[in-house]
Amino acid sequence: MRPVFLPAIFFLLLPAFVRAENSAPVKSDRGVWPALKRTWSATVEGAESAAKVTSSAVQSASHKVAGVFLPGESKAKKKTALEIQVVCSPSPVFLRQTKVLSVVVKAFNSGKRAQLLEFPSSQRADAVLRDTSGAIVGRASASASVKADTSLVTVNPGERLEYTLSLPTTGMLEGKTYTLECALVGQAGLTARVLISAK
Repeated sequence: MRPVFLPAIFFLLLPAFVRAENSAPVKSDRGVWPALKRTWSATVEGAESAAKVTSSAVQSASHKVAGVFLPGESKAKKKTALEIQVVCSPSPVFLRQTKVLSVVVKAFNSGKRAQLLEFPSSQRADAVLRDTSGAIVGRASASASVKADTSLVTVNPGERLEYTLSLPTTGMLEGKTYTLECALVGQAGLTARVLISAK
């Protein structure tokens, strides 16, 4: 009598065990396929993030480069130990002999701490020529190719940065005086001006 009831009870309870097992499936995150899925998902997310950062950098770089010498632009000068100097040759400019001005922009750290400069593009410095009315008659970056290559430059105490620019003289007239305005791109307040006579 007893052996007959045990199989019967087993067959009655078996569907209950099967339902309980199926209702709570166990997901395993081990193995080759889950690892590949995680790697693919991370790669896609990284690519999307990089695309957004690159697009933002390009827009930021183009905006800052174009806005270095906008007329009437007022930027708050930040306190810095960097000093900007400009050397232009030849000076004075004999227009019949000179087609291009050579401009050297120098930044010297006269302070006691290192200065960190963040450049929004591959362009480090720019220079413009203005006539007596303030209109721009020449620009060093007019023919330069600029890439969205954000970078940081450290200038230690006593160190000097030098950037050489070429500026065409085609917009200059004999007998006129011009203002050469130079700046480090993206660095508020780091500008210098010198007067140039055209002969």
